[in-house]
Amino acid sequence: MANAKKTETKPAVKAAEARPMDAVSAMFYAYWRGERALWGAFWIWGMGLGCLIGLFFTLFSGLVLQQAYMNFATGDIVMAGLAGYAVLVMFGFWGSYYLWHLVSVWRCAAHSRPAYRFGARVFVLAVALTYWPLYALNVWVRFL
Repeated sequence: MANAKKTETKPAVKAAEARPMDAVSAMFYAYWRGERALWGAFWIWGMGLGCLIGLFFTLFSGLVLQQAYMNFATGDIVMAGLAGYAVLVMFGFWGSYYLWHLVSVWRCAAHSRPAYRFGARVFVLAVALTYWPLYALNVWVRFL
């Protein structure tokens, strides 16, 4: 026992244990840096959480936009503006999440097998170059 090393916990680990949100933010930051497994970045945080966020935003944005149109039709411009602002905030969060997802998948792919690396990077490029521009075009055409 005399030769046993005393292991000290680093201050960052102590802080993460004391505050659970620090552990969550450290996990998301590790994905952002590409230090986690590709399957977690793609399937759990990309597809799983993305489906839940998409479902919530689809339902909620439809209700908010309907309320905005009704308020605008009755002449209540302030409430229509607030509803429109809520939709902009939701799309800002949505865009930030998907940017994080694409960067995480791209960076986590560097530590996977070549076939998975190629597939993940093709996915990122396909979404960034086709899905987002076409979705934005659809939104603009619908509201014009």
